[in-house]
Amino acid sequence: MRQNPRSLENASPRAINAPSYAEPPAGYADLPPLLRALLGALEQRWTGRILICDACGTVSTVLRCKSGHVASHAGGATDLFESVLAICSSREQRQFVFATDQDAVPLEAGQTLGRVDARALTAAVVRGGGADAGVIEAIEFLGSRPIIMRARVAFSCFAFSAEERSVVDIINAGALTLHELERQADLPLETVARVVFTLWIARAVTRGDAADREQTQHGLRRLHDSTLAPRGSYAPALDLSPQAIAVRHFALAEFLLERGYAREAVFEAQKALRLCRPSPAQEAFYAWALYQRSGAGRRIAQHVWDRLDNALRADPSCESALYYRALLLQQVQRTLICRSMGSRETD
Repeated sequence: MRQNPRSLENASPRAINAPSYAEPPAGYADLPPLLRALLGALEQRWTGRILICDACGTVSTVLRCKSGHVASHAGGATDLFESVLAICSSREQRQFVFATDQDAVPLEAGQTLGRVDARALTAAVVRGGGADAGVIEAIEFLGSRPIIMRARVAFSCFAFSAEERSVVDIINAGALTLHELERQADLPLETVARVVFTLWIARAVTRGDAADREQTQHGLRRLHDSTLAPRGSYAPALDLSPQAIAVRHFALAEFLLERGYAREAVFEAQKALRLCRPSPAQEAFYAWALYQRSGAGRRIAQHVWDRLDNALRADPSCESALYYRALLLQQVQRTLICRSMGSRETD
């Protein structure tokens, strides 16, 4: 199939621009152009076809996207992932024509089918050194701030290697700066930086927003309550018992909530809850974090009250539970007063 893209554009007035990736993070611009478009297609869950032109300006192959994933490749490839990766890794100036299924030209009979995730393509391109300038830009942007994992990240989508996944597991256990993460992982900084960049591009991690380096280090000391193991040491840097890990998750949750990351704070507390039964104070904090995550408005969800009740049943004198319950009762009282005043004005 060889068609002139200009004639195709004229015949297909509904051809669209490349799917955009909203508010792209630092380093995104250095990714190869087709990979950027596929990340946008994934974010928008876009369905359509991408017509890829060769150096002569003729359509050489067609990719079909379904709900943001590459579903087929017409061009004689034997492996869908490897063929799409080869195209994504190329920095040649090519023209890509995007069209809906209704407007695209028919596919050839010989096509490779499958399901390719743009996040796995990103990991592979970055792993191969195809975005090192972007890695440098993103790492400079992150600076010395702690790297924080966002909630509900499907790491299987990245198809990380075992070595790369070890870096992810460390980030998932608590907030660390890039260099602290390097020391914990005992891997070359280049490898760690590429994993962080891959997660950063996919918005799987965010950076802590402490006012300055001193505040950040103070929060990290609270989190770890111990020094990091030096490179090459086989002694564990932290107590790895379930209770100790749960305490660190709650410490990080408090650190996050203090800085306005309510959603991430709830996520960290939930990690602790999966490890062991929380103390009354921890359960009370979790209730307060749930309330903050919902917007700290007038409406207080029942599960927030349930958590506080659990804490008070376990320890009727729990100061944290009594304090948070008092704050919520004040909110209820204010809501009732506002409603009462509103009804009076209506009368």
